[in-house]
Amino acid sequence: MSQARDSARALLSALPEQVDIMLTLANIELSLGNLEAAEAQLIKAGIVAPDDEALRADLARSLETLARHFEQRGEPDRAALSRSRANRKPAKKTLPTASVVVLCYNQLSLTKECIDSVLAHTSTAYELIVVDNASSDDTASYLEGLAEAHEHVRVILNHDNLGFAGGNNCGMAIAEGDVVVLLNNDTVVTDGWLSGMLETFVRHPEAMLVGPRSNYVTGPQLVERVDYRDVETLAGFGAAWKNAHRGKDEEVSRVIGFCMAIRRPLLEQIGGLDEGFGRGNFEDDDYCLRCRAHGHRVFISHEVFIHHEGGQSFKAAGIDYQNLLLTNWNFFKRKWGLPAEANIQTGYAADLKPPATALAPVALPPIDSTYSSNASGRILRQSRSASTDTSSASDPARPASDGTSIDDRGTAFDNAEAAAANGDWPLATTLFSDMTKQYPSFAPGFVGLASSLFASGHVEEGGNALEAACDLEPENLALRVQLGVTMAHAGILQRAEKAFVKVLSIDPDHLDALLSLAQLCRASDHLPEAVQLVSHAHQVHPTEPDVIAAVAELALQLGDEEAAKMTLAELRRLDPEHPLLQT
Repeated sequence: MSQARDSARALLSALPEQVDIMLTLANIELSLGNLEAAEAQLIKAGIVAPDDEALRADLARSLETLARHFEQRGEPDRAALSRSRANRKPAKKTLPTASVVVLCYNQLSLTKECIDSVLAHTSTAYELIVVDNASSDDTASYLEGLAEAHEHVRVILNHDNLGFAGGNNCGMAIAEGDVVVLLNNDTVVTDGWLSGMLETFVRHPEAMLVGPRSNYVTGPQLVERVDYRDVETLAGFGAAWKNAHRGKDEEVSRVIGFCMAIRRPLLEQIGGLDEGFGRGNFEDDDYCLRCRAHGHRVFISHEVFIHHEGGQSFKAAGIDYQNLLLTNWNFFKRKWGLPAEANIQTGYAADLKPPATALAPVALPPIDSTYSSNASGRILRQSRSASTDTSSASDPARPASDGTSIDDRGTAFDNAEAAAANGDWPLATTLFSDMTKQYPSFAPGFVGLASSLFASGHVEEGGNALEAACDLEPENLALRVQLGVTMAHAGILQRAEKAFVKVLSIDPDHLDALLSLAQLCRASDHLPEAVQLVSHAHQVHPTEPDVIAAVAELALQLGDEEAAKMTLAELRRLDPEHPLLQT
């Protein structure tokens, strides 16, 4: 069956819009129990399927099968969503409708300039949702007047600053468009900006995220040289840029969150932005990784240029940007199972393997029950009671579940992280230790304490702290694998083995745990156990380069040079840059 899946994937790579191949691959994934992979293929099939009764009937049957699998797994909401997709009519080859969500906090002049540009330069059908994150200037009154003056504009007025992710999630929760565009308030758009990104979705039905080009952004979205000086000359630059790059798109691993267009099926599948990132930074990386981990694709629409001021919300809130960046990098590392020593400068691999917990859908807030609206229904206000009922145990920027102040815990965590960032490990250890006593159910405090202890050479004590974090978050298998790897490097092999065995008792197919435990067995000459572990890893991950490398290393240790030679040839085909081939 795995061979059939590989063949179907190869065919689909050559013929990316062939619906019958998508359905075949989805059914293979279903038979293998890979529900998320099957769901991804069926979502794509639903988007590109023509108005063909036979194909639509096949799609409906596959969606019903998927729904039954979700029910058996105890996920009735996802089952209902699968059945609703089966009843949808095929999309016409016209531009999808769009909801544009603009989040703002103070900086009223920037917000006005952004919204004026959207109103002036958007010709395709759209609704505009503006979310105010508890501004202290005249932003709220301006937005109220805006909503009353324009029927296609709705505003959400929050009593608390919910952060970048939380504020945008409010907007996404009420959005009605086929595509939801998150647009920073420190941007100015140009003619055809929205239709340009929507046309990318039409040209690439497999695309789930699309971003534009800009003057202030990182990576391939950056336009390094621009010659406009103000809003008036920006219009001419944008028009010339669009004409020169019309219809050009590029697949990438991520797009930056200053302007990010999200297709609705993706929003339904993975939910909103992770509010664990608080005020902002890395939530867009996280969203792109979650998108791609579900088998979807990310594109840049090269013809669209948007001016971006950059960092204005952080300035308005008086936030120490560098400190926040580091704090969220550490949160990102923990969520995606990166090693504690991973450096923000070198970043992360585009094909990062996701821990199961990283892919959990992020629920959008229940706006209908927690916000009141005016007579027109276009102005929604957050109730004060609801504004304090959004706790999250894993996020220092959200209210604490033990009743302590959001600011107290967030400040304590930021101070400890800052000490660690400066390499002051004794101070970091003291601060994190105090946190674990004051907030004993806050797992990131224990992770921070473990990192500080490891850096100070106190490996056993660091292991105890990391194990405490694992017990607080038992579903975070990446954290327990990290415990095992750290113990193994320190030569505490029995404790390392215990950690890997625990992971495999929960997820017998966990790749990192299988390979790490096999490495321990090889190091202690328990070769039969190593063979069993590597064989199982190869069975469930047959084309994973690290698995092929483990097979080759094991073959060499067993003295089977011919098998090692064949396996290394396969590794060279799959990953010519693999570290094993460089030795």
